[in-house]
Amino acid sequence: MTRQSRRLKESVQPKYIESDSDMDDQPGPSSRPLKRKRKAESPASSATPANAAVTTVKSQVAEKEPVRPTKRVRGKRGVLQQLVEMPLDLLFEIFGELDPIDVLNLSRTTKALRDILMSRSSALIWKAALENVPGLPPCPDDLNEPQWVDLLFGRNCHFCDRANQITSQTFAWEARAKGCLKCILTEFSIRAYNCYDGRNIVDLVPSIYIDSQGRRSDRGLHYHNATYKEFVEIEKRLTNLEEREAWFEERKADKQRRVEHASLCKAWFDQRVSDRANDREELRNQRKECLRKKLIGLGYSSMVELAFGRHDFWKEPVIAGALKKDMTDRVWAGMEEKVIDIMEGFRGEYLEIERAKQRKSRFQWLLDLHKSYVESRPLGELTIPVVDLFACDDVRSVLMSDPLEEPLKPEVAEVITKRIPEYTAEWLSKSKQKLLDLVKPDAATLSIAPGSLTEDTLDLAIIVFECIKCYNYNNDDLHHLNRALRHKCTLDRPGYGYKETGDKELDAFSEYSKKITWNETNALKFRLQGAKWLIPAIRLLELDPVTTTVETLDALDPIFELQYTYQGQLTATWRGVMVLYSSAHLPTLRLTRIINLDPQTQI
Repeated sequence: MTRQSRRLKESVQPKYIESDSDMDDQPGPSSRPLKRKRKAESPASSATPANAAVTTVKSQVAEKEPVRPTKRVRGKRGVLQQLVEMPLDLLFEIFGELDPIDVLNLSRTTKALRDILMSRSSALIWKAALENVPGLPPCPDDLNEPQWVDLLFGRNCHFCDRANQITSQTFAWEARAKGCLKCILTEFSIRAYNCYDGRNIVDLVPSIYIDSQGRRSDRGLHYHNATYKEFVEIEKRLTNLEEREAWFEERKADKQRRVEHASLCKAWFDQRVSDRANDREELRNQRKECLRKKLIGLGYSSMVELAFGRHDFWKEPVIAGALKKDMTDRVWAGMEEKVIDIMEGFRGEYLEIERAKQRKSRFQWLLDLHKSYVESRPLGELTIPVVDLFACDDVRSVLMSDPLEEPLKPEVAEVITKRIPEYTAEWLSKSKQKLLDLVKPDAATLSIAPGSLTEDTLDLAIIVFECIKCYNYNNDDLHHLNRALRHKCTLDRPGYGYKETGDKELDAFSEYSKKITWNETNALKFRLQGAKWLIPAIRLLELDPVTTTVETLDALDPIFELQYTYQGQLTATWRGVMVLYSSAHLPTLRLTRIINLDPQTQI
């Protein structure tokens, strides 16, 4: 009688993949029974008189050794073993409701599940799972469903097997491959300008276009190395012209199908990435709104907008971590104290912002007051600039007095308005002294003793200033005293290159009004050459340049004749003489006094 084995014969079914390197090292269920562990014999029964002492010592040492704690394993082991014991129809129904990547991951957990999911009878599971993904292109004919799922959703590079995020991988849809950029560039290193076969074989090879990744030299169209070499060898072996043409047409049609399918895959993948980004952003906004409600509940309703608008707030580890998980009561309890500390750090900045808002209402009040005063005065009357008015100690102390949120009384406006002439006189004296300081270095050249400079010196016709901010654009930008005190560049705040004074309140008012204190940027300088141009004209009038004032020349209103090389004979007023000299190339000056000339003919 022959002996029969008790082991059950495994039923062999066709598989999608006969061997997979991913599963070679995975432990699976075994039908072999576990061996019984050998128990240690007691020292009394096993020890002989010869080795009784040694055994006793060893047993004592063993008793003193600390017992290692049992290693705690996360999760429950062996749970999936019960899964394969379920009825197959129920199991197939469950797997069909999963996402494709979940089915793929299940097939890589145990050998039992792999045998089930990789059999041809499980094709309906994969197809049902693929139908759960909206807009997914159809599976190509040269791939089976597990390979198609791995291409779409797998995380491993097809060449180096390194796991990467799906969004950081580079897809070669025509070649049905993906991977890290380094491997893609290695496998797709053929470029069109490197192919000199003259038969356009490279146009039949699957390709990938690198546009915004890697180095600039790597960008462009790349072709698959192995496929190109294979096609070259096949083409060499085809000696029959008809066979070669048929092969070309077949490869060309296959390439066209791959290109069309690749365009569908790329469009689907881009849309999926966009949808996932939108979903993450929506979830992030929901968690932000939940955090906002928590902060409002803690009494930070007025500071929430300030904190939410700061990048450093979202960079805080506790805040960044809160946006990665749902805001449950347990999560909030663990982060509440840290969030309170962060919000308290914004309190000082919040108070400063609120104070700045309140200051702006006071700033506007002063601007309106100054405008009303200027409009009420005669045309041409000189008034202190508004920033210089704010810089007056009395005005600033009243304007910045607490509480800032309350409006100023009407009596305050009356007091400041009455004192504006006094403030103007003080400002005018300081401004004239600044102009005298500009004249002093060149006073001796004009035969004026530096020690004799007074405010009356600024009324002389030869004391002329130019603006270094706008002189290059307008040669007529030469100013005597009245124009210098009103010049636009001395009052407007520059758009760039402006250095603030360091006085926070004054700088804040300057920024709000877009004005500065008079000549704060040193826009004016004394124009010595302009005085030298005017001195000959004054002497032709038989007047002393050191004593002749602007008012005197305006009263005389002389007209001078100039002989200019390029334009011939010209006539000009005394101010026009300076303009012509500043714009001409050393003209020959011939001056003749003309009386009762029509002012419209003056230059």
